[in-house]
Formats: sequence, structure tokens, C-alpha cells
Amino acid sequence: MSAAHDQYALGRSPREYARLARQAELMRPMTQRLFADARERTAAARFHNVSFVHSDFVHYHPDQPLDAIVGRLVLMYQADPAAALAQLTKHLRPGDVVAFIEPWFQPPAGPDSTTKAAITVLVETLRRSGAHVDLGPRLHRIFQAAGLPLPTMRFDAVMDGHKDSPLFQYAADTIANLLPKALEYRVPGADKLDIASIPGRMRAEMNAIGYAMIVAPVVCAWCRTPQ
Repeated sequence: MSAAHDQYALGRSPREYARLARQAELMRPMTQRLFADARERTAAARFHNVSFVHSDFVHYHPDQPLDAIVGRLVLMYQADPAAALAQLTKHLRPGDVVAFIEPWFQPPAGPDSTTKAAITVLVETLRRSGAHVDLGPRLHRIFQAAGLPLPTMRFDAVMDGHKDSPLFQYAADTIANLLPKALEYRVPGADKLDIASIPGRMRAEMNAIGYAMIVAPVVCAWCRTPQ
């Protein structure tokens, strides 16, 4: 993908690739729901020969027009998401499907806590790297600026109420991979984070307020290209 900034804040280490694999598994249900919605409407439109292609976002040039383009956490890294989307949808025909899952990351409210400090560092580091951390709720404007119709949208997230939920470690791993850039960007509070203690502290804080752990808040949006 073509990033909005030269630096991908989470790095390109084997540890980050492993984290991305875990993230893909965590986000699999919401992705499947989005695919199911698109397939249902495609079937209703009597398109029965649809297949799905996984490819690099910018450099893919099909030999023939596509039936659908789907991306997950991709537009957030484009310098101009609407322009990138408009360029990509040139490969579609009228009535084809466009579907994207993009983030709605924001610092949590409430009193100071390890959870608040860690998520605030995460969001601010991504923002300073050039990523569009709140692109999800703006997808309707991105689609329309790209020449597409107003999309159907849905908010989604991954939640787990188990006390030993792997989401606590996933959050800590994300912060750990992000920390070098956070320190480079001099994000306030980054130098005070104790990565090893994050899972336990988050677990205790969520348990104290009675919340289930939540990660990956995103907006899913899809439409069909104009007839």
C-alpha cells in the first residue's frame, strides 16, 4: 500500500507480522459479516460469477474489470483516501461492489489509567505518522468524494469479557511495536509506559469498572458503483 507517511508506525519486524496475523484472526468475524452483506446484495442483483481477489492496494492492475474491491485498514494509510479510492474504482463496472473496513480510534474518556495512557499514545503515534485514525465515521464522505454513492455503514468492534482474554496481550503487543515510533515522535507519556505491566493493569481496570475488553473499533461501509 502507499502510505500517507513514509513511516509505518508499527514497524516491519517479524513480531509485527505476527501481530498482524493475530489481528486478522480477531477481525475475521466482522470481515465475514461485511462480505456476507455484499454477497447478498450481489446475488440479489443476479451477479453469480463473483470471486474475491486479495492484492496490493495501489499497484494491482487487472487484465479485465473487477466485480468488487474490498479493503481492511487500507484507506487509513493513504495520503488522500478519496483520490486513492477513485483511482482504484476505475477497474470496476457499473453496479459492482466497493467495501472497506476503516478505524475509529480515539483516546478513551474518563480518569487517568494505564488503559487510557496506552491507547492515547497509540492513537497519537498513528496520527503523527500520517495515518487517518478516525477515517471510519467519515467513510460516507470518502466514498462520495471518490464518485461513489452514499454507502451502507455499520460500526463494529471486537469484544471479550473473559478475565483471561487474549485481547489484553494483543493490546500490549500493539503498543510495544508502536513504542519506538512513539518515542521518536516524542508522544507525551510514551516514555512512562511499562509494556510488561500493560496486560495485567488493563485487565484489572476493565474488571474494576465492569467492562469487557474491546479492541479494533471500526466502521464497515459498502456500496455499488453507479449504474
